[in-house]
Amino acid sequence: MKIVNVFTGMGGLVDHIGNQFRNTLDKVEISNIADDGILGAIIRDETVTETTAKRAECLFRAAQLAKPDLIVCTCSSIGDVADACAATSEIPILRIDYPLVSKALETSDRIAVLATLRSTLLPTTSLLERVARENGRKIQVESILINGAMDAMRAGKMDQAVALVLDVALDAQKRNGVLMMAQASFDLMRGSIQPKLSVPMLVSPPLCAEYIREHISK
Repeated sequence: MKIVNVFTGMGGLVDHIGNQFRNTLDKVEISNIADDGILGAIIRDETVTETTAKRAECLFRAAQLAKPDLIVCTCSSIGDVADACAATSEIPILRIDYPLVSKALETSDRIAVLATLRSTLLPTTSLLERVARENGRKIQVESILINGAMDAMRAGKMDQAVALVLDVALDAQKRNGVLMMAQASFDLMRGSIQPKLSVPMLVSPPLCAEYIREHISK
């Protein structure tokens, strides 16, 4: 199976997601395509502008030229762009947070969606609510923006980022049955946070890998 992962940033997450897929899927060939300026533009503009969306569309078109079996959108902020491109693509495009949403709905009707960027929080919450409606589910959703965590992560201050996320997660678990972490990068800190929680902390990379193995990879 050939997979192209679409990224809007570089760094350790590229190898992390690739390794998750390789460790879960048999005979998989992974390649990556990225525009590492997109994430910075989204943070600066606090939204996905029309120009940024067009840049993201270019990534999906380029990924199709590689003729993979599957394209994975690893950035939740451009999830709506991925859906729009999927509508006209002959190659399936999977949002990395779709399996995350599915697992959250399996786990509880009270779901907290946590993110460090508003541009991620809104489309991921929208996807959760859409999938719930499609499946006739009534859910209670709390969307929570973790202020300061993204700045700490971009500055390489992971201990500070973990502390900020943990503080919010400990509070959110009081009102919710599951924490849905709306960015793939949360997987890098899961080991430091999940043991301190009493409810599941769901992260997208391993769930996406399992979803591909069970539903797509043949």
